[in-house]
Amino acid sequence: MFTLFAAAFVLGLVFNAAPGAVFAETVRQGVRGGFRPAFAVQVGSLVGDGVWAVLGLVGVGVLLRRAEPAEKDWM
Repeated sequence: MFTLFAAAFVLGLVFNAAPGAVFAETVRQGVRGGFRPAFAVQVGSLVGDGVWAVLGLVGVGVLLRRAEPAEKDWM
């Protein structure tokens, strides 16, 4: 069980540490200003991702509510 958890943890780190715009900006800010500016970039990224997630879930919820089948009166 521990082996499975350790493998999943390592894979999670590998996939989340993929180079991208936020990663590059975090490294740049970290080199220039230290921990706090790099941390601020990460917090901003997390807030933005959270906002997009909430908007997406609300949109799917609205679509699913409108897609409910109409009740048919069979008799």
